[in-house]
Amino acid sequence: MLLPLFRGQRGGRRNKATSLHRQRDEGEIQTLRNGFLGRHTMLRRLFILGLLLAQGLSWGCLNDRDSLEMEADRFPDTAKVITGHFERNPPLYYEMRLNRVAAENGAHPDRLAAYDDAGVAADRLGRSAEGIRWMEAKREHLERIDPKQVSQKEHWYRYYANVGTFRVHRWLKEGADRSRLAEVKRARNEIARAIEIKPDAHFGREKYQLDAMNWILYPGKLNGKPEPFAAYLYRKRIQPLQGDSDARSEATDAAIKGLSGLIVMGNAWESVDIFHALSAMLDSKGLGSLAHLARLRQEELIRRGRKPLYAAADLDAPIGRRDGVSPREKARVEKDYRRLRERADAWQERRAGAMLSRLRSGSHPDTDRAFWDGVEEKNPPELAFTRRYGAYIPYILMLLVILIPLILIAALFCKLCWKAAKVIALPLKERYSRGKTRRLQEERIPPPAEAEPLPEYLAVCEDREQEKVEALH
Repeated sequence: MLLPLFRGQRGGRRNKATSLHRQRDEGEIQTLRNGFLGRHTMLRRLFILGLLLAQGLSWGCLNDRDSLEMEADRFPDTAKVITGHFERNPPLYYEMRLNRVAAENGAHPDRLAAYDDAGVAADRLGRSAEGIRWMEAKREHLERIDPKQVSQKEHWYRYYANVGTFRVHRWLKEGADRSRLAEVKRARNEIARAIEIKPDAHFGREKYQLDAMNWILYPGKLNGKPEPFAAYLYRKRIQPLQGDSDARSEATDAAIKGLSGLIVMGNAWESVDIFHALSAMLDSKGLGSLAHLARLRQEELIRRGRKPLYAAADLDAPIGRRDGVSPREKARVEKDYRRLRERADAWQERRAGAMLSRLRSGSHPDTDRAFWDGVEEKNPPELAFTRRYGAYIPYILMLLVILIPLILIAALFCKLCWKAAKVIALPLKERYSRGKTRRLQEERIPPPAEAEPLPEYLAVCEDREQEKVEALH
């Protein structure tokens, strides 16, 4: 009788406490249903503000925090080309090669590669007409060779690429007279034939050489003036791909590589038009610091008396995307450019001095394998830019603005999940506790034993006592 009553009282207290817990936890469950940011308006606002700030920093910093070193890492060859960190040989190098090939040609006129060496050497020395004569001599031998030979295709490609290049170089060196544009048309057709034979030679350099020739023949107008080569190249190669960002990016990369190839493998190291075009393509790519580096080379050439092909062309007209750089970044790029150009010129001077001492002794790289032994200046030095760790600060701030709200949200989410788990697990815990208590009670209180019969004398005494009670009544 007492055990059920005890259980009932204890169970009542437990049920009352459970009811209070459930009322409290129902509110927490409702919070979960409303969303884990439902009651935390301030945190929600902080999260939204963080996202907005992150977007603002990611767009704003692109225009004002360009890092020349980071951009040069993406296009290391371009940075070296702009600052002059590539091999350029002294005139004696080409004179010795030309004399050697001319001496050997009489005995071995069938060595077709020698004609290319002689023609390029003559063109490097500024004697493009002589280079053309070497190519015409090569053509006479090519026409006598079986066209089915595998090497025939390569030699025809070299013939057309070289003779077209020499022809337009001669036209430029002789004053770029527009009354003689027929020579440029012929050179254009020869370059087109070379591309047809071998489309991807020299990383596609000939395609941009062909574009330059078409620009010479058919220049457009920009602001009422002849358009610069950069505008022509952008209009032909980049602008038609505005709707396809991937194709546009690939075309811009190819243009940057092609123009760099014209500078290194052609005679464009002192071309204002080519460096202006390279600057425009880098700007179109969003590489403002590297574009400014190319613009500095363009300005250096103009100060030295070099002029664009069309003097009336507006080189300051905006072409495509013009992100620009901040005044502080511009000053740093200019400082790096001056230092790198001085370093490149000093390296070229040391390299040319080492070469001349060996060339004058009769040695030449074409015939002497040990020519470069002990010459530390054979390869250009690595680029070294002014480090500016402040350029990374906006990106660090952007990362913190994004991560701090996310960490807070994750912590709150874990806390609410823990409370929800406790609410869900409470009924299971109660049932488990009740069952365990019942089992313990049953184990501790043994069931009542059956009543044993009283001894006989006790039974007689009890009967007498009963009789006395009845007699008194």
